Order: sequence, then C-alpha cells, then structure tokens
Amino acid sequence: QALDLTFIVKNEVMLITTIEEAEQQLITEIYPVVDLVDANNSESVARSVEMLMNLLTKTVSPASWEEVGGTGSLSYYRGQLIVAQMGEVHDQVVELFKKLRKSIQDHGGLQIPLPGRRHGGGGRGGPPAGGGGTF
Repeated sequence: QALDLTFIVKNEVMLITTIEEAEQQLITEIYPVVDLVDANNSESVARSVEMLMNLLTKTVSPASWEEVGGTGSLSYYRGQLIVAQMGEVHDQVVELFKKLRKSIQDHGGLQIPLPGRRHGGGGRGGPPAGGGGTF
C-alpha cells in the first residue's frame, strides 16, 4: 500500500512527512536569471520574464503552482526570480535553468514555444512551426 510520503530537509535534517505537510513547508530561493531574459528594453524584459515564468510553471511540477491551486509561487525582481516551492521542485528548477543556459551556450539563444501554439519542426533547420519566442 502506497503511503504517499515525501521528505523535506529542515535544519540539515531529513524529515519524512506527508505530501500535504511538505507542501506547507515551502522554501524560498532566489535565482539570478538576467542571462535568461532579453534586456534590450523594458518591454522585451517583461515579455521574456513572462515567457520564462510560463515555461517554469508549465514544465516544472505544473500542479504545484498557485495559479492552478497549488502552494508554490514565483515573482521577478531586478534580474532575479524568487521561487517559493518544495525542495524537490527547486531541484527541477535548477535543472531547467541549466538546460536553458546550455541551449544559449550551444545555439546562441533560446527558442521557447509560445503558449497556445502548435509545436513542431520547421524543417531544413528553420524555426519551429507555429512560432516561438527567442530570449
């Protein structure tokens, strides 16, 4: 029988607890993301931040964010993303940011599909079908 347990680390001690209790124990982390947003002007920064936050909430533990009834939250302030989430979700956030930075390094920019559009290869090295956004 599944017990639906998880763990949290508190004061350098691993505690086994219920998922419901763990969700109440949010950890706030601040992630520098200035390299992941387009800083050309305030409008492009706002759009890039919106796209980054949307990518994060749709791909990293999607059911855990406030906008869909979860407890996790995020906000942006001066080149930093402030994330309040469970510890295991923070691990996924770190991995996503690593992948995004590797994409920038390997390809000179990010191609992020815009929400609500079809995704697919554009063929012959072109942009993805359905459009995308570049950070």
